[in-house]
Amino acid sequence: MITLTNVFLAYSKEFFALYDINLTLKKGDRLGIIGNEGSGRTSLLRAIAGLEPNASGELYIKDIAIKKVDFSTDVSLAFLSSKPVFMERKSVYENLSYIAAGRIKDRDACAKLVNDTLIRFGILSLSSTRVDILTDAERKVVQIARAGLRDLDILLVDNGFEHLSPEDSALVLTKMKILTANKDLTLIIATALPKALKGLVTDTKHMTFGSLTDEPTK
Repeated sequence: MITLTNVFLAYSKEFFALYDINLTLKKGDRLGIIGNEGSGRTSLLRAIAGLEPNASGELYIKDIAIKKVDFSTDVSLAFLSSKPVFMERKSVYENLSYIAAGRIKDRDACAKLVNDTLIRFGILSLSSTRVDILTDAERKVVQIARAGLRDLDILLVDNGFEHLSPEDSALVLTKMKILTANKDLTLIIATALPKALKGLVTDTKHMTFGSLTDEPTK
């Protein structure tokens, strides 16, 4: 599903955000990447999502070179960034409807999908709430629900639980488990909090100074 071979990414001559990354994930693999801010974890996820065109080396999604992947037809991938981006002055329903309408032209079918998704993730009560007045945890949950509008092959999650209270982290974790219920989903979650990975991943790696290791750097 995902193959990286000797992947490098440099933002300057002196600094490698990614240094010789080698990683292979099959369909259904669940990987947690533990790394602090600045470790390269976000750059890695962005490279896999096709958002870092300057990355060198070999990077394949479904055996297709990343530069040739058509994310509208070749693979269904969602990238949950650390700071969710929405139409801030629109309601939760309008934000989800805008995404759904890009795929479903029938208005009734689109409305049903959005309503079913709001119910599935337990946020029907937020339907008419403007996004700009949501709490941080609610924004995370709406971001998760937005990704749940379609069946995913790959889910990339960056910093999904940090800076939240224990109660809010538990809420977000519950919704994440709903999103990742499909056993065929290939999942990568990058975080500084190992406890946040409990119940979501089956393998972990550590990231420091742009490099992946099986054990934390001492």
